[in-house]
Amino acid sequence: MSRIQIISVAAVIVYIALILIAARLLSKRSKTSVGTVSHNLPWYIIAGCTMATITNAAQLLGNAGASYQVGYSQMFWANIFAGLFMLITVPMMANRMRTVQCNTLAELAVKRFPKSKRMNVVLTTWSLFWGLFANAVSVFGGAIVLQTLLGVNFWLGAVIVIVVAIIYNALGGMEAMSIVDTVQYIFIGLLVGVLTILLFRRFGSFSAFATALLGITGYDLTAAGEAVGITEGFFDIFHMPGWGAMGLVAYILACSLWACCDLGVIGRFLAQRNRGDGTRGMRAYIIIFAPTVLLMASYGVWGRGMIASVDAPDSIVLLVAEKVMGGAGTVLFLLATAAAILSTVGAYINAIGMTCINIYKDVNKNRSEKHYKVIEVISTVIIALLSLLLAKLFGYSGISITAVAVQMILVATLTPTVICTCFWKRFNERAAFWGVVLGIVICLASMFYAGGAYAAIMGGGFFGIPTLFLGWIVVFVVFLCLSLTKPYDPDDNGPEFRALFDSKEPFIKMDGAKDIIVGGILVLVAAIICALGLTGKLGAFPTFDNPVSDIALLSFSGISIVGALFLGYHLVRRTFGKGDDK
Repeated sequence: MSRIQIISVAAVIVYIALILIAARLLSKRSKTSVGTVSHNLPWYIIAGCTMATITNAAQLLGNAGASYQVGYSQMFWANIFAGLFMLITVPMMANRMRTVQCNTLAELAVKRFPKSKRMNVVLTTWSLFWGLFANAVSVFGGAIVLQTLLGVNFWLGAVIVIVVAIIYNALGGMEAMSIVDTVQYIFIGLLVGVLTILLFRRFGSFSAFATALLGITGYDLTAAGEAVGITEGFFDIFHMPGWGAMGLVAYILACSLWACCDLGVIGRFLAQRNRGDGTRGMRAYIIIFAPTVLLMASYGVWGRGMIASVDAPDSIVLLVAEKVMGGAGTVLFLLATAAAILSTVGAYINAIGMTCINIYKDVNKNRSEKHYKVIEVISTVIIALLSLLLAKLFGYSGISITAVAVQMILVATLTPTVICTCFWKRFNERAAFWGVVLGIVICLASMFYAGGAYAAIMGGGFFGIPTLFLGWIVVFVVFLCLSLTKPYDPDDNGPEFRALFDSKEPFIKMDGAKDIIVGGILVLVAAIICALGLTGKLGAFPTFDNPVSDIALLSFSGISIVGALFLGYHLVRRTFGKGDDK
């Protein structure tokens, strides 16, 4: 083992030990019952821990890996829309679920459709599958990092990742993990911002670096670009080979709408301390995190110019860091990846464990908290083992591609079901059940017909319709036909939803309503820009005959660094100050 590998291993061991100690100390403050969410997270912790949860293997590694493979523009637009749709949907969904006192999607099914066992089973199954998938992808990413940097066997690396995550989850709990996750994101945000500045210092401006590959127009391949396998669609999403307009829109929606029914994300917002903390947290998330993610995607461009071929594209960010910062870059990004994976796996293990324990509580009532805690630990171990077994399967075609493939089915079926359950008065159990079941069947069949995950993402499917849109066609036709043919019956809903639908509070008074309006306007503007590009009336993005792209990336770097320090300031005040920020 080389000297840098020894240092890397030692640094990771020390880092993980400190994180586990912090989680244990902070967990002593929490008095939340097993299977419930404590409502005491301020907005800055909601923002920080959400960033840490979403900064998973698919973000920290997969964003750069996908950019390395297919180009920067695709990842740019996908991340822009993802942020805007999260601004619109996540606080709205979290507020509605908190109003009806739901901690999991299984509880949502019970409270909306109390007479239905099958919808409880459907939403529970989907939640468990999605959580297992998210865990498996993160475990895969962690194993790839250890394999790339330290030469560790894949399965040994996967076991190390999952064991540490189990301990982290067992020692922490929602509140403690949220605080520690915020600290982990602060570290990631600072590192991403600093690496970008060092890239400019070492290799010159981003525009000059990219121009050497594709010329100033973004279309003209140079000899250097051809040598590293660049295509004309690398910087211009409107000229990506094989992508049609419908496929592009389906891809963007799949990257955007999953979060509003993802309990790893929603769970953080359910725990908001006061009304409005979730909305403020999402604003901070958009302002700080969106630029940070765009920086992560840009590393794929830098990497493509430096390294023409890598065995695992998802490891490119680690190789870029090593080229820029030497051994220190290897160590620091290994720590950042450990932070990202711990945050994500911990969040999903917590969310799935909560789902499992609430199911158990429903069957075995009036047991002690100690008994429920034992069951929670057992279910956590089972979840972790399943995630370990599925890691290799879910990561086979690249983390980002695999994630979007599963997100397509999630967005096509579960997202409309959860939204209609929360907001549509006439929506009934029969429509919900058959819409989800038939939607999943058509999506899986379409993906198989298209030839796999990547082909489905590129727009392949029955009749040339992207898989996501086929799912929506089936789901919404079923929803409308089965809901509108039956009158609304209050007795079909639980008491919380009956009271909710009987209330007359106007939309404009709902917390976060202004953000929904602003987000909607921004989505419309971005859609118009994309539409103009598809008609050929806009050029490549980014353009390289002016310093706009350089100014943008350096600004993103500044936002990432300042944003991380801003969250750190508030966290220090909360932990060591005389009082908390209101």
